[in-house]
Amino acid sequence: MRKEEREMSKKTFVISVLVLLVILFSEKCFGIQVKGMNYDIGVWSDPISRGEFLKDLYSIKSLNCNTIRLCGNSNLLVEFATVALDEGFNVWVSPRYINKNFIHTLKSLKRLAAELEYIRERYPDRVVLIVGNELTLDMKGLIKGDQYIDRVRRVPFAFEYNKKLNKILKIIAAEVRLRFKGKLLYAAAIHERVDHIIFDFIGVNYYTLFGIGLNLGQMKKEYNKDIVITEFGTCNYRFSSLISPISWYPPRTFLKHFLVKDDTEQIEYYKRCFDVFREVGVYGTFVYTFAEKRKKAGIGSYGIVSREGLRNLIKEMYKY
Repeated sequence: MRKEEREMSKKTFVISVLVLLVILFSEKCFGIQVKGMNYDIGVWSDPISRGEFLKDLYSIKSLNCNTIRLCGNSNLLVEFATVALDEGFNVWVSPRYINKNFIHTLKSLKRLAAELEYIRERYPDRVVLIVGNELTLDMKGLIKGDQYIDRVRRVPFAFEYNKKLNKILKIIAAEVRLRFKGKLLYAAAIHERVDHIIFDFIGVNYYTLFGIGLNLGQMKKEYNKDIVITEFGTCNYRFSSLISPISWYPPRTFLKHFLVKDDTEQIEYYKRCFDVFREVGVYGTFVYTFAEKRKKAGIGSYGIVSREGLRNLIKEMYKY
């Protein structure tokens, strides 16, 4: 082999190795950055102790999670956020004031934002505030109904709430930014059309109905912002994946007697979601949810705490 040919072979080899390294590096460094888990500290679950919370944090960390979304409506949000930060997690705080009106919600958010700013200063770039979650359902006033379930039932028949929602979100974002200097986002429901331009991320609670979900790629292109899936999932009974946005309602009715447990379908649904998220290139995902109704994760539960197969899938998806 001539000297020129040997030199060319060496160059080809080096280039090939570099290409492989770039591919490997890209997969590990530009995949899902925020590997999160939803954790309820009093919205739907019973109150928990600090000790129980710490025990759960160790379990969540074993799933390769680096971030936790804390959902709650009390002072425990600030206390538990500090605990999670001390344990090495990034914390996305998500207050939820169920069945409260706008005035109460805004007042509570302003107070929380000021308290979180003190924590954010101690832990720079590790605290994010989710200013609202599906407010058309959580909050009174956008859709008729005094109770959460009443508003859920009226969604298919409600109109013209998006304009009011976006007006409210502009007020909330402006007031919160006066008190909290960290990043903000809003966790939007699938039926809400939110103007994410006022936030730092596109926040979406991602669910599918008969296999059809939001066009995440289009949303990313429209706003030119990173997408964060603030929650996604389905229950563990047969056919629940077809109605993932409302899959937890049948188990709370007479239909629960006809449900057939199917962890395999639940696992396959989460896997399909992860495939979509990776294809689109989302910035972060928060699995919904670590535990539901505490200690009792039966038919109809989202809770992954007792689902070995689902836990293994999450651990693998969050590996890099």
